Amino acid sequence: MSKYFLGETSGNRFFVSFERNEETAKKTERYLEHLRKSDNWNFDSALLVYINKGFFELRVIEKDRSESDMCGNGVRLASEILSDYFKQDPPFCFKGNKGIAYGGINKGSSSFMVNNIRNDGEKTLYFLNERVRKSLKLPLISVCGEPHLVMVVGDVHRFDLEGWGGLAVLHRVNLTVISEHRPCGLLEVRTFERGLWKEIRSCGTGIISAVSHFIDRFYLFSKRKFNVVMGGHHFVVEKNKWMKLSGDKGFFYSLNPEFLSCWEER
Repeated sequence: MSKYFLGETSGNRFFVSFERNEETAKKTERYLEHLRKSDNWNFDSALLVYINKGFFELRVIEKDRSESDMCGNGVRLASEILSDYFKQDPPFCFKGNKGIAYGGINKGSSSFMVNNIRNDGEKTLYFLNERVRKSLKLPLISVCGEPHLVMVVGDVHRFDLEGWGGLAVLHRVNLTVISEHRPCGLLEVRTFERGLWKEIRSCGTGIISAVSHFIDRFYLFSKRKFNVVMGGHHFVVEKNKWMKLSGDKGFFYSLNPEFLSCWEER
């Protein structure tokens, strides 16, 4: 039998379903489609977690029916549920569409750790109308396959994220911007997400891609720890052989498994 949860971590809201196999997941997917059509999709993404020996397969289903390749905060919340509800011991290995990530728990915080970070070249966005012609040529950074166009800006709040992000999602990529608050060195990040078609409160893969690009851009290869703020939430990114993002634990509550059966009967 599937087990269902609603939860939030660092401002991201998720529907989480732990599935035994594809057959049990079909009912969950029918319910998610009902939520779309009835305009009751009241969370950012749905996480379908398939239980396997030694690891968990992760599907990240979006409101627009697309699937993301990886979700950093989703891995963190799923790890919190595995640790606090199912009483399993971390770390937890999650296999996404194009890579593997690890989730961990440590003294009131949860973490997302990856080493599959790739520079996939550049992509140019064009903004054209009768009066204005602009273009941005940006590096494309993939975190376990999840693609982000990344840009270092002077102030993330003065950047037209909605305008340029709306162009980025047409190419099925996220747009992430990062700036540095001097002299304290605090990094601030914003992301326009392709699955939601809007700015998201926080994004684990967005933070990892932005910090990775920031390191390469300013040759900060000896620095191992970065403090990041996104959507009012604070994170720590540590770089060794893997990149590890840590943030405060969120909250979740379990749903009665009969609620899907009741919905199907209606």
